[in-house]
Amino acid sequence: MTSEGLDGDALAGHYPTGDWLPLTGPALAPELTVSAELNGHQVDALLDTGSTYGFIGEQAARNAGVIRSDRWLARSEIWMQGHAVAADAYRAELRLGKFAFHDVRLNVIPGSNFGLVVGLAVLGQLDVFAAAGDRTIGLFEAGRGPVPAGARALEFVEHADGVAYVEAFVLAPGRDRYQPAVRLLIDTGATTTGIPLPALAGQRRMSDDEVETGDGKRHAVGRYDVGELIVGRRHLPVGSILPHASSVDYGSLGLDVWRRYHALFSARRAQIFLAPRPRRPELRTLGPGGAPCLRNGAATPCIAVRLGQQLRPATVCATVAPGYGGQPLALEIDAERADGSQAWGGGRVTIYLRGAAHWQIVCEKLSMDLSRDRTWDFARLALNRVYRPREFPCGNRSSCVASCAPLP
Repeated sequence: MTSEGLDGDALAGHYPTGDWLPLTGPALAPELTVSAELNGHQVDALLDTGSTYGFIGEQAARNAGVIRSDRWLARSEIWMQGHAVAADAYRAELRLGKFAFHDVRLNVIPGSNFGLVVGLAVLGQLDVFAAAGDRTIGLFEAGRGPVPAGARALEFVEHADGVAYVEAFVLAPGRDRYQPAVRLLIDTGATTTGIPLPALAGQRRMSDDEVETGDGKRHAVGRYDVGELIVGRRHLPVGSILPHASSVDYGSLGLDVWRRYHALFSARRAQIFLAPRPRRPELRTLGPGGAPCLRNGAATPCIAVRLGQQLRPATVCATVAPGYGGQPLALEIDAERADGSQAWGGGRVTIYLRGAAHWQIVCEKLSMDLSRDRTWDFARLALNRVYRPREFPCGNRSSCVASCAPLP
């Protein structure tokens, strides 16, 4: 693993025993969605460790031939977004890459337009590898997935009712101590991490959203600015995050944390392994997909960034080599504060450009926006990689920005 990031081909070559599937969702979405076969029909499947059984909307189920009287199992209620929902369970045939699953229980949600969601009943039979900054997912036989170099192991504190939890602590603001431990559901279906509301006491609230739960009560579930999150009994410091408040007595460990690391999820071992990416060197010179600027003596399109201690466009923003011309390109950028903690709530920002000529303008605007915040006085931007995206998600615009966590 290198600090330049990884491409799917590099991952497959490094860990050849796995089946590496490209993410099929929109480039602006961080969800873990891959191509799958359901009863022989090609579908997109969201990999969701926070759900016990898989589920699917009624129309998608009909299209895939799931709703058959001879495959019906039971009528049941499942809990979705704070409400109990009636569902019919059917047996289905599922394939994820080279792995086939027979008689999979699949809950069909009547009248809904959900696509296929694959839960822990299936994912628990695999080891799942997700690499920070890469749009591929590696699937391995249960218990045989590769542990990334330098990874910290987080043991499940509870593994019951078809889901798994880890322990976490939130640093109390202005104090050198942590709030009492909370349980976080290991949830690859959650875009952002959720923290039980009592553990967020005193944290800066950034929005005032509310949700109504099944008991008819409304609960505050706004976003918060948390300076430090510690995960696991071995106390892995995650850094700052921008979680939402959970209205129940447990939270969720979402993709805003997962996607910071090279991560292996293994229900068989009852552990998650998280390996932080190396700190970036001060001078970053990379071509497409993290390739060096010189390969066999031939120059490739590159971006060079020299990182200073302060966010000044003159030192942070660089030109893009003419080799890109007017072709769409994407730049993945990390940010860290002077103390080494990850900024942007730990997120990675991806800037999409219709052509290289737009980079200077976008970068200067981004730098100026960040420099208005006093917490950025000594921040560093680091280019993770630059590459040509498979799709350009900005519509008719010349550029757009995506991130794993919202910008402060």
